[in-house]
Amino acid sequence: MDNRDGVVSVQIVRHEVSVGASLSLYAEDAVRDLCATYGIAPVESVVTFSKPFYASVCEISLKIGKKAYIKAHAEGEALYFAFDSAFHKLRKNLSKYKKRIIAHGKKSERQSGKIDAVTKVIPISADAFEDADTPPIVAEMVESFSEMTVSEAIATMELEGGSALIFRNKSTGAVNVLHKRGDGTIGWVDPTLTVQSA
Repeated sequence: MDNRDGVVSVQIVRHEVSVGASLSLYAEDAVRDLCATYGIAPVESVVTFSKPFYASVCEISLKIGKKAYIKAHAEGEALYFAFDSAFHKLRKNLSKYKKRIIAHGKKSERQSGKIDAVTKVIPISADAFEDADTPPIVAEMVESFSEMTVSEAIATMELEGGSALIFRNKSTGAVNVLHKRGDGTIGWVDPTLTVQSA
């Protein structure tokens, strides 16, 4: 959505939950102030509230390029707590990677070496895999994976709030995978590395 007169437009999305006017205004002002602080002008800013089960959930998404996003997701006992937690994560990543953010947006417009691949979504129910060599597909989409260095990939995964990232390694040309491990570290899968050189 357009930002008129230099004011960041923030969209509030509600998924099966009631969001009061005061919380909407609070979220809009906080996101606008944060963008002003870090000098970014996202082409789209969305704050999504939902309550799928027992917890309140908030996701903040800032689109800063054609396909570049900065995202943060959090849960809380109440919507205000969920927003504050997600906002804290977003601000932390903006502070940590502020030197990369503008380049992150610009690079999405002109990045070479991209890979287009089909992503398929499968159910997590164990019953879906019984007596089936191939699991059922519930959704299918085409995604582009970019060429970047490992450090750029780590920054991108953090900025986009993801738990994994597939990318083409700029140094080797091979497809690599980053993923967040249960102990808080980041796993890096590179098929070009051997046991001796790893």
